[in-house]
Amino acid sequence: MRYCQACKVHLPDDAAHCPLCQGPVSPAPQPGAPAHRSAFPAVPMVYKKYNLFYRLLVFCTVAAVVVCFGINYLLPQSGLWSLFVAGGAGCLWISLADAVHRRRNPPRGILNQVILLGLLALVWDLCTGWRGWSITFVIPFICLLAMAAMAVVAKVIRLPISDYLIYLCVCGGFGILPILSLALGWVSVRWPSLLCAGGSVLSLTALAVFEGEKMLSELRRRLHL
Repeated sequence: MRYCQACKVHLPDDAAHCPLCQGPVSPAPQPGAPAHRSAFPAVPMVYKKYNLFYRLLVFCTVAAVVVCFGINYLLPQSGLWSLFVAGGAGCLWISLADAVHRRRNPPRGILNQVILLGLLALVWDLCTGWRGWSITFVIPFICLLAMAAMAVVAKVIRLPISDYLIYLCVCGGFGILPILSLALGWVSVRWPSLLCAGGSVLSLTALAVFEGEKMLSELRRRLHL
């Protein structure tokens, strides 16, 4: 048996290199490793690889909620703050489940997280009497973080030019939202929305300057121009 240190998979004896990463292989460190004749061995899924971590996280979340409800029951004069803890734990798991589900496509995963977290913030704002903090602070800062995350992801994993088109549309949308909020007078504090709109303009400018020719070529190819 051969073994790839980078991918952590066993390979057939006649494998000259790893078919997953094209890297060098070495003799398997476990003498009793099971025989595997497939050219592309099965890679453990993230759910199985981190199964214990997820179980512990579920247990700790439920334990924290139960403890908070118990303390809140013993101290009722402090208000129903335990409901906020339970709601926060639920939001955490909704966001985590979506992030794990869309981990294979980072740009779309980031966009989906922005939509999901923005909607959750709006729901929290509505349920707590609507003070406007969701559209004034949370959504602009989420959009700013998303644009920064997309810029980092684009450089680290070297996105194909087709994904840059999604990136372009996303940055444009992030700029429209704060401008719309300012124009309609939805926000009382203006600088977060202005900061988000400025970040969107800078992101679009960077894309046009550094990747503009490639994106135009991709658009011509897709539109058969």
